[in-house]
Formats: sequence, structure tokens, C-alpha cells
Amino acid sequence: MNFFFFTILYLLSNSAYSQGIKFIEGSFETAKAEAHKQNKFIFVDCYTTWCGPCKWLAKNVFTNPNVGKYYNKNFINIALDMEKGEGKEFAKKYNISAYPTLLFVDAKGNIQHRYVGACDTTTFIAIGKQALDTTNNFGSLLKKYQKGERSPEFLAQYALTCASVYYPYDINEYLK
Repeated sequence: MNFFFFTILYLLSNSAYSQGIKFIEGSFETAKAEAHKQNKFIFVDCYTTWCGPCKWLAKNVFTNPNVGKYYNKNFINIALDMEKGEGKEFAKKYNISAYPTLLFVDAKGNIQHRYVGACDTTTFIAIGKQALDTTNNFGSLLKKYQKGERSPEFLAQYALTCASVYYPYDINEYLK
């Protein structure tokens, strides 16, 4: 009897760890507080209910056990509908104009990385790894730009990166 009980308990506990991403319930402020407490970045799934690629990601990528293992270990995860509730203001604040946008921010709400579009599980894990690389992620480029970096090489890289992630950029600055 004990063997049977422990076998069932093991299978149940093991299945809990083999699930996909665990998204927290609550507000973005709740996610920021948890990220601060755990010293993690926040992964925000910026979606809409009508977005086909958003639905595909939710069904085929976010549910993957390897994705869940990586993202649950390294991020506080939250999904926000960009057309409802706090998602509307969030979309304005972070310039979210295409869906899905996969946004990574620190506990203070500063952008660390972003990616636009659906992708497979391998690419999605690679995006998470790039988000954690604070010397080569989108946030590092944004900080350099905000601090006044304007070399032609940097501006070219920054402009291309901004275009690829649908982040507003004035191309005339590079052309000058």
C-alpha cells in the first residue's frame, strides 16, 4: 500500500514540474514585486484574443515542458491582454503595436529585451537566454542610445534592431 501511495505521489509531483510556463495571476505591479523578491526579470506575453500567432504560442510553445522548466526557473511570467484592463496602458507605455510581443523587463519595469512574433520552442528558449544577457540584449542597446551613443555603426545596429522588434525609432537620426 505504501509503495502504491508513494508511486502516485511521485508521479503527481513529477508531472507538476514537467508542465509549461506558469503565469502568475494578478497585476503587473504584482509581477514586479515578485521579480524584486526573487531577483528575476519578468517575461510578459503581450497578446490579444484575436491574434492567431498568440494562440499558437500559448498552445504549442508555452505548454512545452522544456520551455516551462527554463522560463519558470529564470523569469516571473505574466500574460497581459493588450486590449483589456491594464494591458491598454501597458501597451502604450512599452510601445506594443504588434502581436505577439514577447517583452522582458526588470523588477523596476525597465525594458531588457523584446521579440515580436511567434517562434518554435528552441528559438523561444534562445530568446530567453538573450534576454538574460545584459550586455547584448535589446535593453543594453536602448541604454546606450539613451546615454547618448551616436556612432554611425551603433546607430545602424540600433535602427535595425528597433525595426525588427517594432520599437519606434527616427531613422533620420542615422541618416544625418
